[in-house]
Formats: sequence, C-alpha cells, structure tokens
Amino acid sequence: MKDNRYIELKKENDETLKHLSHAYNHIGNIYIKKARGYAVKSLDTELKIQDVLSKLEDFDMRNVQYNIAIPDETIFVEGNIKDLSKQIKNPDRWKTIIALSIIVLAIIAWVVISVWMRQETPNQEPQNFICEKVSETAIKVSWDKGPYASEGYLVMVESNDGKKLGYYHTLETSYIFLELDTTKTHTFYVKTVETELFGESPDAIVVYNPAE
Repeated sequence: MKDNRYIELKKENDETLKHLSHAYNHIGNIYIKKARGYAVKSLDTELKIQDVLSKLEDFDMRNVQYNIAIPDETIFVEGNIKDLSKQIKNPDRWKTIIALSIIVLAIIAWVVISVWMRQETPNQEPQNFICEKVSETAIKVSWDKGPYASEGYLVMVESNDGKKLGYYHTLETSYIFLELDTTKTHTFYVKTVETELFGESPDAIVVYNPAE
C-alpha cells in the first residue's frame, strides 16, 4: 500500500501542472511523464517533481519568457531526470518466471516418478531363506541381509490346516516362531518392507516338513 503522503503529493503536483500556462504546462507535462516512467514511484520522486514544478511555476508567475527560461527543452528535462532514482526494471522477468516454473514442474515430476518407481519397482526378495526346529514348540527362520532393506522385513507362518500367524515386523535377519506344533508342516514367508526407493518385495518362501 502506497504511503498517504506520496498519494497526496502526487495529486498536488498534478494540480500545480494544471495551473501552469500553455508553454510551461507543456514542458511540465513532458517532464512528469518521463520522471514517473523512469524513476521509482516514491515520495522522494514526487518531492523532486515538486521542485521542478516550483521552478516552472515561478517562471510562469513572473512572466519570464519561455524561450529565456527554457532555452533547450531536452537539456531541461534530461538534466532534471538525472536527479531521480532510476526504477529497476527486469527485462528478463518472463524468462525468470518460465525458469522457475520449469524447476517447479521438474520437482513435481520427480516426486511423481519417485512414487511410481516405489510402487512399480519391488525391493529385492530376501535370499537364502531357511528354517530349522530349535525346540519342540519353536522354529527359527533366517535369511541374508538385503542391500536395500533399510526398513526391515515382514515374516509370517501358515500351518497346513490354514492357520496363519503374522505378518510380524523385524529389523533382524532371523525370527523365532513360538508355540508351534512342530509335528505339522508349516510354510514360512518373509518379504522386504517398502522403502523410499523401492516397493515391498515378493515373498520368499520356505517349508518346514517334520518328516524330513
């Protein structure tokens, strides 16, 4: 929001310009248009415009001949314009906007691709998945550590009667299932948890057969 004094002074300068006689009004109008187009729109600019208009008003009120007061219009206008603070304009504004838009779109595309890659690219299936009986009611499963298993693993067991236990989360590369009937066949599953880079892996499967 512009300062109230700036707005008031701008109106005062416009009024002063209106009351100048024809020749002085003409040169004053040329100067103001150039000044406001060239300089920063500020109170300081309007104060300097006021000074120039005061000079013109003084010449006009004293009936100084225009060609004597202003022998060269260009020198008068440009000489006073030099006293103003130049308005900084950016000729490459649209190039900047386009460049920033491209960067934003690239970031969005990267996020979308990352999500898609995570969904579409599964993590590596755990390798060398084995099981062994460690007591009459417990079976231990183990596997090799995966290179991209930063979030750990999910393990599950299913007995031959369809009963399932799991999935259980673990950051280790082994898991002991307790309270199992080791006289029955059990199927064990392990898979790598989804990470920022990869989706959930397929299950690795091993079967415990008490007859073997």
